[in-house]
Amino acid sequence: MRIDGCRITALDLPGATLTRVAFDGTHADEVDSRGLQASHVDLRGLDALSFLDVGSLRGTTLTVRQVELLAPAFAASAGISVRD
Repeated sequence: MRIDGCRITALDLPGATLTRVAFDGTHADEVDSRGLQASHVDLRGLDALSFLDVGSLRGTTLTVRQVELLAPAFAASAGISVRD
């Protein structure tokens, strides 16, 4: 399944199971990924302002830039304190 060219305010995925899904040219203000079960999910085309649970992104593909933007949330989910 491909989700293309959408503007989503809140993408609600709590407890969802996604398999072979790709986003292209899509924007979401917030992604509720709590409890998401993902397999072969391509998020590279999803411009999301926030994910409620980055720990549930296992099984997804992200760009380097997305990972850089999510780094503080990834660190927090691993119990790492990040300070300047």
